[in-house]
Amino acid sequence: QIGHAGPVANSRSNKAQALAPVRFFNPLAMKFAKHADRDDINDVIAAHAAAARFAIDAGFDAV
Repeated sequence: QIGHAGPVANSRSNKAQALAPVRFFNPLAMKFAKHADRDDINDVIAAHAAAARFAIDAGFDAV
């Protein structure tokens, strides 16, 4: 399953700052999530497309 945890993403485990529609305190990471701008949203869309391509290349057929 391909997804994005948004403001509750754990930045300690994935080494990336959590993204949210607004600046948001993430109680899991004890840090503020970054307000996602248009570039961030486009990056998430591109990452989802790349993940779907990897899944298809790996033989998954229910992407």
